[in-house]
Amino acid sequence: MMPNAALPLKLVSVNGRRRAALVGCRFDRWLVVRYEGNRRWLCRCDCGNERVVFAGNLNRGSKSCGCHRSETSTALSTVRRKNLAGRRFGRLLVLRFEKTDGRKAYWLCRCDCGKEKAIAAGNLMCGGTKSCGCHRRGPFVDRMGQRYGRLTVIGFAGVERSKACRHAKWIVRCDCGNEKTVLGHALHSGNTQSCGCLWLDHQHSRRGKAITHGYTVNGKKTPEYQSWHAMLGRCRDLKNVRYGGRGIKVCERWNSFENFLADMGPRPEKTSIHRLDEDGDYELSNCVWATSREQAKYKARIFMSLKPTLPPETPDGRHCVTLESDYGSMSSKFANLARAQTQAEQWRTEFPAAKITIELA
Repeated sequence: MMPNAALPLKLVSVNGRRRAALVGCRFDRWLVVRYEGNRRWLCRCDCGNERVVFAGNLNRGSKSCGCHRSETSTALSTVRRKNLAGRRFGRLLVLRFEKTDGRKAYWLCRCDCGKEKAIAAGNLMCGGTKSCGCHRRGPFVDRMGQRYGRLTVIGFAGVERSKACRHAKWIVRCDCGNEKTVLGHALHSGNTQSCGCLWLDHQHSRRGKAITHGYTVNGKKTPEYQSWHAMLGRCRDLKNVRYGGRGIKVCERWNSFENFLADMGPRPEKTSIHRLDEDGDYELSNCVWATSREQAKYKARIFMSLKPTLPPETPDGRHCVTLESDYGSMSSKFANLARAQTQAEQWRTEFPAAKITIELA
């Protein structure tokens, strides 16, 4: 762009070189003030801003400090802008267009509480802003006594504050008896429906191990349930040669934990379930709660009463201990009768249903 015709160019000497004197020349909104060196000129815009501009930029059409582009975009956005005046968004009534920052258009809105505020048009259209903020700061919904899933609200626990908003905290009691503090919005949305027992019950039901007896404490299995579950496991395992593998079963009534608990009662401390008859099934007439010492004494009496009849000891004889069961047989020979008796008792402990004999070899 050529400078104003009213101000003819003058050639002046700058650092030994002849340059056009642009001082006082106007380029659209630019007015050249002085030469700054290195082909740069200090220019003043009509809006009052001053800026150093290269001479080449002036010749190529630099018009302003940027205010011309901003005004042009504002004018274009005004033509394209959707008129929101008079429309209502939540608690807000749009009054008039307020301003633009080149990217967003702001509208002056009046809230139902009487406060006026400039809000971006995008926030109004998408529903992100529905009030001046009074709705968020308003009184909390009273949830006292209300029920959400397994939870009953029994008290107010105060307010949890964050940078963005505040949340009410409520004390709730679960059907299982536990109490905890929960945020109000978690109750309202349904994200929290119990103290955690609902999730545990769901997990147990997925695995086929639902616990409905009411004896769980914070999701942990009771000693009675652990004994019942272990009893079923070893009797149903056909590879377990001491229980399921040799035909030991659980009576049909005890397939339900409720019936097992009703028959056996609470499990005393440091005890486990014990069968009076080692070859009998798990049933009420054959089972008691017993400590490990009591079980050992009882087994010792059984072994002594079932001690096999031995032939008279001969100093030079060899004694053969034979074990016979439904799964096979095995034998061992000993020169000493005492060692043969020890081996026979050990096998009888490990294989109660097997037939064990001691004979001269």
